Amino acid sequence: MVSDTLLITTRKAGPVMVPGRNLIRRLISLKVYAILCSMEIYMDCCCLNRPFDDQTQDKIRIESDTIMAILWKCFYGKWLLIGSDIVTYEIMKTPDLGKRNKVLNVYSIKKDDVSFSDEIQNRALELQKYGLKALDSLHFASAEYKNVSVLLTVDKDFVTSAKQIRSSLLIENPVTWYMKEIEYE
Repeated sequence: MVSDTLLITTRKAGPVMVPGRNLIRRLISLKVYAILCSMEIYMDCCCLNRPFDDQTQDKIRIESDTIMAILWKCFYGKWLLIGSDIVTYEIMKTPDLGKRNKVLNVYSIKKDDVSFSDEIQNRALELQKYGLKALDSLHFASAEYKNVSVLLTVDKDFVTSAKQIRSSLLIENPVTWYMKEIEYE
């Protein structure tokens, strides 16, 4: 049986107990497990913009509240927001500078970015055959490439078209998805 601590001697500190090989392996595997089990969420630009849209309609306000709840979980590290060059491109096209800055501020909590590539472009072109718009197909291809847990959008047509595509990627409206996720909390 291998010990979970080792006694090593250092010049300055003398004898020191350090984690043994088995304990180090367990700690590393727990860290890897925690990373692998983190929920990775990709939000398209309309999803990120929703909290800054006109809140007089119930549907928009409910979606906004849900998106903010999801973003809070990302901010506090429970889930990971994944970004992409495509999302950044779309945000930068927002004509209202005030709204653009608010969205960029929220978007800054992203933990990783999917860079645009030939592979993503080719997949997006293939996806457009299923009726996806150009930017929607790029979001889908980026999220699929990163193998995220879910792609969230408030675009009903995007969800409807994407559900016809054979892919392991889950695409949902944030309210529908969030209600399923918190059911067991």
